Amino acid sequence: MSESALSRRGFLKTGAGAALLLVGYQVARNGLGDGDEEYRALLAGEQVQALSIKEFAVLSSVVRCLVGPAQGAPTTEETRTTARIDRELMIHGGKLLQDLRDSLLVVEHGTFLEGYGERFTRLNAAQQSIFLQSCRNSSLDLRRQVYGGLRFLTMFFYYSDDRSWPLLGYQGPWQAIKFYEGGNRIENLAPLSNLSSTPQITAEGSV
Repeated sequence: MSESALSRRGFLKTGAGAALLLVGYQVARNGLGDGDEEYRALLAGEQVQALSIKEFAVLSSVVRCLVGPAQGAPTTEETRTTARIDRELMIHGGKLLQDLRDSLLVVEHGTFLEGYGERFTRLNAAQQSIFLQSCRNSSLDLRRQVYGGLRFLTMFFYYSDDRSWPLLGYQGPWQAIKFYEGGNRIENLAPLSNLSSTPQITAEGSV
């Protein structure tokens, strides 16, 4: 499936039941009084475009957890995976942007339904991994779709960075990749701010 097709179709198939669940998550979020400052500390110096500061921070945590640490592999901060997804959403947001926002809402606040007592971005890496696995294996279609959509975007953008190719045994294309000024490659991203810092990972884990 192409990126443009994905932007038109999104990845959530929200029937009446799923729509009610999303409303419930929205109500829960509004009652928690989130502030940007705590989320801003998780941006690692990135400048948000399509997403809000909170959404970008949650997505960064999800991306880091899904990829996980691997010997000899670049980190998701080094590949700037979240920023590339954010840029793609700015260029071709469509339904994909709304689906991603809804999905990040489910992930960030769905942890309370699992009894964690904290939102996703406040959990350690091991807890985050367990929670995402529960989404993957959930009996609720919405949670499985959330996991599947976030994982697709993460893997698509992380493994399109040539530094990750040795992990796949891929030698790269036969012809040089042409630079596209309007695209979502890392070369198109704004420089990191001087406030950049790599979030601390308190436990290893990937899904």
